[in-house]
Amino acid sequence: MGKLRITLACGDYDRVAALKDGRIQPEGVDLTFVPLEPDHNRKTVEILSRYAVEQGMIEEAPPFETLFAPNTLDTFKI
Repeated sequence: MGKLRITLACGDYDRVAALKDGRIQPEGVDLTFVPLEPDHNRKTVEILSRYAVEQGMIEEAPPFETLFAPNTLDTFKI
């Protein structure tokens, strides 16, 4: 049996750095890391929100700007 393919979409924090750069490999998992940084990945976040609506997980996709604390919109620009 092959590895379980999982995509982890989360903030690019020091807590997940080892998963991102591959120093830690979860057993039996083929992990793809997608950093969610404000604006840089706006399209990815919007797609994930639409998917959640389509799957019935949420009723309506929230506006992008409401998903992040206001100070992070300026702090994490690349």
